[in-house]
Amino acid sequence: MFEGILIKKDIERKLHNLALGKYPFECCAILLGRQGEDRIDEILPVNNASETTKRKVQFEIDPLEVYKAEGEAEKKGLEILGFFHSHPDHRASLSGMDEEYMIPGMIYIIASVDSESVPETRGYTKNYTDGSAEEIIIRRE
Repeated sequence: MFEGILIKKDIERKLHNLALGKYPFECCAILLGRQGEDRIDEILPVNNASETTKRKVQFEIDPLEVYKAEGEAEKKGLEILGFFHSHPDHRASLSGMDEEYMIPGMIYIIASVDSESVPETRGYTKNYTDGSAEEIIIRRE
């Protein structure tokens, strides 16, 4: 398993702007790159498909959005590496629901967001062998 993921500053800025733009609701995006390169090359913002009353505390991505993202990624020679979402007014740590629904081997990036800033961004993955979630290093370039 890899130790970290590289995010260029412009990609991270796009993620942060997405989080700020959707505040006070959780936002989400699909992370694209090439397997084995441990780098996010592109993001695809997607709608939070959770019920309106739950959007402040959870996110859900419509499987059709993931299917479309797979096709778009393939056209660009990329793959889905994982998912991004924000935690409005909360830390960028995994919730119980986040951890429960993680797909082993995928990258999960969470940004803590408030009305004015994104104070924290952290990355996670779920281990294939024992199903445990672990934090990964986000390298910035």
